[in-house]
This record gives sequence, C-alpha cells and structure tokens, in this order.
Amino acid sequence: MRRICISGHSAAAQLHAQLHLHHIRVLPRFWRFMILLLMLIFGACVLSSELKYRRCCAHLAQVQLERDAAEQRVEALTERLSEVQTDAYIEEVARRELNLLYPGEIRYVAR
Repeated sequence: MRRICISGHSAAAQLHAQLHLHHIRVLPRFWRFMILLLMLIFGACVLSSELKYRRCCAHLAQVQLERDAAEQRVEALTERLSEVQTDAYIEEVARRELNLLYPGEIRYVAR
C-alpha cells in the first residue's frame, strides 16, 4: 500500500484524501435514465394490474349472468314441483299415462 504524506494532516485525513481520488462521479444523465427506468417498470406493473382487473370484471359479469340463469331455472323447477304435487296433476297423469280408472268407471274407446 502506498502512503501519501501530506504535511500537517492526520492519518484519517490522508485516508479521506485517498478515497476521494477514486470517487465515482454520477452524472445527471444516469439519474434521468434511472428515473425513466423506474417509471417504465411502474407503468408496466400498473398496466398489468389494470388488465387483470378488467379480466376479473368480465369474468364476474359472466358468473353473475350464469347465476341469474340458474336462479330462473330453480324458480321454474320450484313452480313445476308445486304443480306436480297437486292431486289434479296426479290424477291426470294416472289416467293418461297409466290408463287407470276409478272403481265403477267404464272406458270408452272411439275408433
């Protein structure tokens, strides 16, 4: 290691002088580049988040439409179930599909 002797200065001052000899100067152009780079990274993150948000909103709208359609099917099936459980419907199906008759009734078949 080479010693630099500066008269009237302490060893700490000499070390400080040596460090300043190798000091790297950062130009404003570097800072502009760094700021631009950070802005581009930030912009890419924001754009990515916005696209993901829009995809999620579109998916949510589709799921809500499917939910509404399912609710309508459930409502229609509930109405059909209450209709099927009536005595009139049971009698109609028994006569039409099972060919059942009440005791004492006579079936007439027209040709």
